[in-house]
Amino acid sequence: MTDTKDSLFPLSGGIWNEAGRRQTEALKGNAQAYYLWAWRNTRPNEPIKSITIDPRGPKFLIAGITLGNLEEFPFPRTARREVEIVLAGSEAAGSVSELEVSVDRGVATYPLPVASSSEFLSDDFKGWGEAQNESASPAYVEVAATPSATLAVKAAGEPLGSVNWKELEEAGKWANERLELEILDRGKNWVHVMVLDDDTGKPVPCRIHFRSPDGVPYQPHGFHNH
Repeated sequence: MTDTKDSLFPLSGGIWNEAGRRQTEALKGNAQAYYLWAWRNTRPNEPIKSITIDPRGPKFLIAGITLGNLEEFPFPRTARREVEIVLAGSEAAGSVSELEVSVDRGVATYPLPVASSSEFLSDDFKGWGEAQNESASPAYVEVAATPSATLAVKAAGEPLGSVNWKELEEAGKWANERLELEILDRGKNWVHVMVLDDDTGKPVPCRIHFRSPDGVPYQPHGFHNH
């Protein structure tokens, strides 16, 4: 892992000459000074008396060694999961651009507004584009984190609440008087689609859209979410 975290480009603006890079949405963290390496102790029940470094190649520098006693891998190695955000009070009437989700030991995507599948299916323009939804609630965010991570939500810079990621995963839901979080994904499967003409049995060109019952859209494998 690098010593800086992955980050997101500004959602609604940015430098013109970075337009191409902004299409990736995420900015990969680079090593400013060091790389972080998880060194697993193969004999955890034996006390460590000393560590000997025996260089065999190019020069290198070790800045420090930290001992971790948690029963988890120190870096997130799991796939992202969708989390629904429902706000209470005056924050619910705000814009999704005011929402901010941070994970201290993991990563999170942009919070995005979400409409139910019934709303999508009843739209006269379904499949041809939807009117821009700026609602802050309900919204969803995709999170990948270690079990000990803390997920925190802010609206217009004001903290609304925070929860331990392992607790949220185990319970599926968490709430306080201002905020409700719920993990939406119930697992994923591969889906291969071919649409055939009923008369000829041959494939026909068409537009297909997948979304979860909660309204989270799914893009084809290998494509960006947008």
